[in-house]
Amino acid sequence: MNREQPGGAQRREAPKTSTILLILLLVVITALTLYFLFVFLRKPPKPVPPIAVKLCLTCHTELKAKLKLDYAHLIFKRGECIVCHIPHNKIKKVKLRAARKELCLGCHQSIAQKLNKLYTHLPVTKGFCIDCHEQHASSHRYILKESPQKICTACHPIFHDLKLAQVHPPYGKGYCVDCHDAHGSDHKVMLFMDQNPLCFMCHPTVAPDILKPVQHPPYFNGECTACHHPHASNVEPLLLAAEPDVCYFCHDDIAEEVQRPSHHPIGVTIVCHDCHSPHASYFSNLTLASGNDLCYLCHPNIKRNYVTCAHNFVSWRREEGFCTNCHMAHGSDFEPLLLYESITLCKSCHPLGPHRWSDHPYGDGYIDPRRETRLTCASSCHDPHGTGKVAMVRWYPDELCLICHPWRELP
Repeated sequence: MNREQPGGAQRREAPKTSTILLILLLVVITALTLYFLFVFLRKPPKPVPPIAVKLCLTCHTELKAKLKLDYAHLIFKRGECIVCHIPHNKIKKVKLRAARKELCLGCHQSIAQKLNKLYTHLPVTKGFCIDCHEQHASSHRYILKESPQKICTACHPIFHDLKLAQVHPPYGKGYCVDCHDAHGSDHKVMLFMDQNPLCFMCHPTVAPDILKPVQHPPYFNGECTACHHPHASNVEPLLLAAEPDVCYFCHDDIAEEVQRPSHHPIGVTIVCHDCHSPHASYFSNLTLASGNDLCYLCHPNIKRNYVTCAHNFVSWRREEGFCTNCHMAHGSDFEPLLLYESITLCKSCHPLGPHRWSDHPYGDGYIDPRRETRLTCASSCHDPHGTGKVAMVRWYPDELCLICHPWRELP
């Protein structure tokens, strides 16, 4: 219904809102119906034969079988032969559009960036891509000519390592690229990352040691291969040599100590890791326990009397009561692993001698009748580790004297 406006003009009444919404809804339903009919009911278009199938393979029939392999170069699979090759007739030889290195890196930009790394694989640097990769297709991932292990050992003659007693699983299975970047890296021997984080990926139990306060320098510096062989070894766990020899590579001073007359049976009944952690520790010198507690692991009988004897509360060369106040840890010229000759060592703390009130002989020229050895402070009279008796004597005074001086011989 039209209504007159002042001045004779007319105004048309606006359509109702519900009518507009109904129209919009019908439009949406119609559009969705047409879309689903187009998607689900249309016939798929016939594939357009790639140029390689249509033209190139008519002559290069040897490439037909390669299209069936598991891994094909994407350009070859699409039939875009002319991306790499210049078309030719039967007379002319196959020609590439550019030098091989330039041609490959033109598409593989991520590989091109590896040329700027500190360490680059020589075939990549020289553009010898087909030394490792097939040009068209392969049965191996990344279009490799062979399995990674065979490809790598062709230039890197380390295949003999497979015959060793222990083989690193990634190497044994041919997974070289689990650790190494095949093209280039900023890390030595083209590792994907520094040795520590790389090794921690498969050896997570070793990773927490990085939080301990005392670190073995090779472990702290990420030089796992200073002790371990990355591929294979005859010594577990992939050590470069058996203990203690692998430790002597760096600790030649300890090797010299162990050659002395009195030494721990290192390499015979014990090895270095019986006392030291190879990676990190909470204690100095990477020991497995603190101070004397380390010694007590093998010498529990010493602890019983030593913890209460006077020597346990003496500070001299080391902290209070440490065994190393008197003993060398690895080797010595004096039994039993003493810092100095026995009597000299005792006199370093007892300068007046233990018998300032008597003239009991000891030292050179005197034999302990009980042990038939040189008479010293600790041969038969005193036990430096404690006895629970006064002056750390081994027996009570009368009994002690009678051991060497039978009563029949007394005046």
